[in-house]
Parts: sequence; structure tokens; C-alpha cells
Amino acid sequence: MADEITLVADRYYPYNGIPNSPQPGYMIELAEYAMAQAGHTVKYQLMPWRDAIEQVTRGEKNCVVATYKNDAPELLFPEIHQGVDRLGLYASAGKSWQYNGVASLAGQRLAVIDGYSYTPEIDKYIEQHKGSANIINRRGMFALEYNLQDLLKGKVDVLIDSSAVVQAALQKLKLEEQIKTIGFLTPPSKNYIACSPALASSTEYISLIVTATRQLRANGELAAILAKYGLKDWLHIPAIDE
Repeated sequence: MADEITLVADRYYPYNGIPNSPQPGYMIELAEYAMAQAGHTVKYQLMPWRDAIEQVTRGEKNCVVATYKNDAPELLFPEIHQGVDRLGLYASAGKSWQYNGVASLAGQRLAVIDGYSYTPEIDKYIEQHKGSANIINRRGMFALEYNLQDLLKGKVDVLIDSSAVVQAALQKLKLEEQIKTIGFLTPPSKNYIACSPALASSTEYISLIVTATRQLRANGELAAILAKYGLKDWLHIPAIDE
């Protein structure tokens, strides 16, 4: 019996982008291929990140895209990962400040995205300073782009976000020379398409995702999909799994 599998996430391009666009994100393309092998179809929806995690956990939606195990350890994860990412810190190209632990953020206006978990230390810092002028907490589909523009305008000093997502945005906005990486908060980490523990069908979907990841890698189609997004296969990138 064919199913319609609902994938949810907030926009996190190049992993997942705008639904029904020519480049919906490489993980969406991978998931569509995976589900089609069993005659299933994919419905992909954008929503705030915490809402996505909660709805998949409860079984209201099937799977969440581009998540880490520490984001939602209760979800069902494939035995192999669908990508690698790390958290970077970014500033305007002319800024001389360097990150040296959470204490060095004192006096810096930090741009983050509402609902995201970064590191335990950064999450604690954000919680302690939320509502102050030093934490700019964005929501919405284009939260990152607004944070980048605020960085250029001098409205914020430092931005934290996914390295791959920021690089894709900088290329699209042609800002590679104006905004620089000033450090990384995490080593490369494995990320996944993960599914609901509340739905019996999730076991099948996870198996399809694993099989598709291996098939696409073996037949060269994964490399072709990734190339559309300016990416290469993550297989040989050492990465932590948390």
C-alpha cells in the first residue's frame, strides 16, 4: 500500500530548502528517491524547528530532516547518516575580535535562531541573557538571511549557525568577501533524516532511507545530486555522532 510520508523541518538549505522548488534540498531529493522505491510519495512542509521535532515525536508527522541525535534522541535514526555539519561563528570581514570561550561573548551582540540548540554552554548563555540587547533571537523562514544583513549593517557583532547553511547563503547573496568565519563551536557532526517513534511505519521508512543512501552512493547519483548544491559526499569526513 502506498503511503504519503510527511517530512518536516525549518528551512536549512542546502539540506532542505523551499518545498516544490527546483532545488528543495539534497536530503529532500534523497528522501523522495528512497520512498519512491516502495511506491510511497513525500509531502515536505516547513515549520519552526521545535514544532517539527515535537510533531514528529508525537507521530503527527512522519520524519524530520537534517537533525542530530542530541536534538531529539527519542526519534528513530538510520544506521548511516545523511550528512555532516558543524556550527560556525561568523563576523564582518573587518572585525578583529576572536571567540575564546563563552566568556568572550560578553559585550558582543549575538545573533541566533529561535528554537535552535547549539552547545550546552551557548544554550545556557542564551537563556541567561535572553531579552537583553546582547541576544538577537530570530524566527522565520529567512531568519539566517536577516541575521547576515544585520551583521553587515553593524546591528549584531557575531552570528552562530551551520557552516554549510551559512556558506550556501553567503554564496547566494554574494557576501563571501564581506563576512568571515571566526571559529567553530563543534567538530563535524553526523546529521540524519529521523522518523517518529510513535508510528509503526517508521521502521520501514528508516530502512528505505538507509538503502537509498547506499544505492545512490554506489551508482554515482548521490554525487550528482550533491553537485547541484555545491557539495561533495560526506562519507570520508570524520564526524562525531551526537
